[in-house]
Amino acid sequence: MLLSICIPTYNRSDKLINLLKELLIQCDGKQIEIIVSDNASTDGTRNKCLELGKLNPQIHYHTNKFNLGFSENIRRVVSLSKGKYVWVIGDDDIISYNTIDHIYEFLINSNDLYNIIVLNMCRVGYNQNFLDCKTEFNNNKNLINVSLDEILQFTGSWLSFMSINIFNGCKVRDALVFIPVKKSDYFVFWLTIYIGSSGRCSFLSKTLVIRRKFDNNLSSHGFLSWKTYLVDFLQPLNWAVYNKIIMPTTRNKLMTEMYKGFGLYVFIRFLLTSDSKYAKLELLKTNYMIPQFWIYMAPILVLHRSIIKALIILISKFLYFINRKELSEKIGKLNFKDNRL
Repeated sequence: MLLSICIPTYNRSDKLINLLKELLIQCDGKQIEIIVSDNASTDGTRNKCLELGKLNPQIHYHTNKFNLGFSENIRRVVSLSKGKYVWVIGDDDIISYNTIDHIYEFLINSNDLYNIIVLNMCRVGYNQNFLDCKTEFNNNKNLINVSLDEILQFTGSWLSFMSINIFNGCKVRDALVFIPVKKSDYFVFWLTIYIGSSGRCSFLSKTLVIRRKFDNNLSSHGFLSWKTYLVDFLQPLNWAVYNKIIMPTTRNKLMTEMYKGFGLYVFIRFLLTSDSKYAKLELLKTNYMIPQFWIYMAPILVLHRSIIKALIILISKFLYFINRKELSEKIGKLNFKDNRL
């Protein structure tokens, strides 16, 4: 088996079936298995997958007796794989019309056995207007046999996007035992860092994976915990720095993206709905060694919640004044009293 396509899923039957149908068209006649691990879905996923699998022996459907959680379901689906390479892809992500042909040709013609292969991607809105889809990493040629640090410098924090990483099959199955964490919202990022730590990383320049952007209701996003972005994301990077696999400047660059982006959003959201001293101490404990933390995040820690709300209102009004109305509305949504957006 050359490639195992592993799909952890939970209650996304329609998107999952669309992905499976596209994969089956592209995988026909190739040495590829498609493994679905269902985390005890309640939306009819089982029946739909079994029906599709009756006519398509490439599909191997497994269901868990109860919801194991995100990271444990990934462990399960990877452990079921047999391929020389393993690709873990999200059940709601989209592939290009020739994705499998491009990957398969690259794997068949490769003289080397790579540890990770990173795929180029683009992002579309929930309306799936592909005319708006712009390539995320602007590079005209493949990068072959480079270090993990070089890959991270090129992709930034997007390397943590699960669906763009293909792993050496033996390495990823071994990694399930040796990775020093059991549960993490960034468990696949742990796999990427751990497996890519010994080098032999490659990047394919052609856009092969399409990710849906969040819709306007951010509360539909699966991970809204500050811990996800400011602790779970940082842990594998700290491990890589400690073991001298990547440079501290590379880690700091990725964390700066988090401090200026979604990590800042979820942390402010947390401060407006809670006041946990434990959380603030954990944030300090895990981020204190990064200079950019003291610039972007530390000042917020000392502000009272009422001051944060007042600042949000001022920023929102300023953005509206300079005709950035859409952004003004999104910033304004941070000013709330409970956990709802």
